[in-house]
Amino acid sequence: MQKAATEKKLAKKQQDLQVLGESTQKQLQDESADENTKLYDRIASYLKIYTQQKGYKIVLTYSKANPSMLYGDASLDVTKEVVVGLNEEYKKENPGK
Repeated sequence: MQKAATEKKLAKKQQDLQVLGESTQKQLQDESADENTKLYDRIASYLKIYTQQKGYKIVLTYSKANPSMLYGDASLDVTKEVVVGLNEEYKKENPGK
């Protein structure tokens, strides 16, 4: 009898831990999605200003996993310049970090 009761308690605890784990994972996914949306919005906002200053009409993204273009002349890559600009904007908004 005591063995069965102990097994039942352990099964309940295991189930509770599984539910907690799933809930925590969902919360982490939601927070990650929110942060990614904020990051995308910041980059898009900065690129709007950057492209106006440079006279660009389009900015492409590239990923080996999901390429949207097959080739681009390296002289057209402004990634480093944009990252520097984004970092400067961040430092202005978050002094001391």
